[in-house]
Amino acid sequence: MRADHDNRRDDDVKRDLLIRMRRLYDVDPVLAIDDNPIVIALWRSLDIPTVRVPGWDEHMPTARPMGPNYRRYRKENPDGSR
Repeated sequence: MRADHDNRRDDDVKRDLLIRMRRLYDVDPVLAIDDNPIVIALWRSLDIPTVRVPGWDEHMPTARPMGPNYRRYRKENPDGSR
């Protein structure tokens, strides 16, 4: 969804995607499903029904790797520690 080196806030990216979706396909979402509180606030401010799913941890100090080295990382750190 996000272009490489796009460092905008998540809600700015989602807002732009919504604008493009409306312009290109002439549709409006009937439901948004997200875990990010900032994005959920965006959807609700636009009167889009929203379901908050588990997954967002506002107290997580660093992001966990999910790239090509993720399997090796999980073997070396089975409990998720660094």
